[in-house]
Amino acid sequence: MEISLLAFTLAFALAFANGANDVSKAIATLVGSGITDYRSAIAWGTAWTMVGAALAAFVANAMIKTFSHGLVQTGTIIGPDVTLAVLIGAIAWVLFASRLGLPVSTTHALTGAIVGTGFVAFAEEGLIWSAIGKKIALPLLFSPFLAYTVSLLIHPAVRTLARKWEGACLCVMPASRAVVAIDPRGGTRTLFQTAHFGQPVIAVPAQCDRAGLRGLVLGLDTIHWISSGLASFARGTNDAPKIVAMLLLGSTNAAWPSASSQLAAFGVVAVAMGLGSYFGGLRVTEVLGW
Repeated sequence: MEISLLAFTLAFALAFANGANDVSKAIATLVGSGITDYRSAIAWGTAWTMVGAALAAFVANAMIKTFSHGLVQTGTIIGPDVTLAVLIGAIAWVLFASRLGLPVSTTHALTGAIVGTGFVAFAEEGLIWSAIGKKIALPLLFSPFLAYTVSLLIHPAVRTLARKWEGACLCVMPASRAVVAIDPRGGTRTLFQTAHFGQPVIAVPAQCDRAGLRGLVLGLDTIHWISSGLASFARGTNDAPKIVAMLLLGSTNAAWPSASSQLAAFGVVAVAMGLGSYFGGLRVTEVLGW
């Protein structure tokens, strides 16, 4: 029980370190482009990271199996010492990098810790090298090039759209009603006047400004906010299962004893990632933001 509690504490620490280092990767451009300040950007990324990490409990069973039992040969007994070595190694590196403001990958850290510790503990034949190559090494190797290629291909279209599109503004035109008394001799007198909302109007922001209207503005900055939130959400969904999987390294299978225990583990990891993001994410964000 003590070892399990220690492993749980270390998993919490790893999730905290992950948040401190990784939150910046989705929100640094909000600061660098002058859209918002550091604290607002970090708070935005923190919120969506926690949502993604919590929802990963329902969609990430395959990743849990990969990182908990999919990289070692079937029947290999993973002792508590291996689990603790993996966690301590990954935590030490990610926290060290975060302290220096270096953006690093928790996935790389965990993979290196698992392979290094596994090689020492089980020798070369204890690891499933084909799974390490196909499920981890290749995606990590090609994902930067794939992202770069897609960005390069869509950039001309996005740039053209950004130049031509003024944005959209949803406003409500104010209207007024008046009750007017007509004098038989030709004069008029307003008895009372009331204002009410008219029909909603969709226009470009400049038109709303000229009319003195305020409304919901959808522009490039709004899309920037949304895209950074989605990136934070995706990161939380992708990283949380890898950390939760560390709690299953020493079990006989890659399954939780109950659904409630799995939900609790993801909840704790989500909170830890959020705390790390909000209280420790400034250093790396300053590096990437400028």
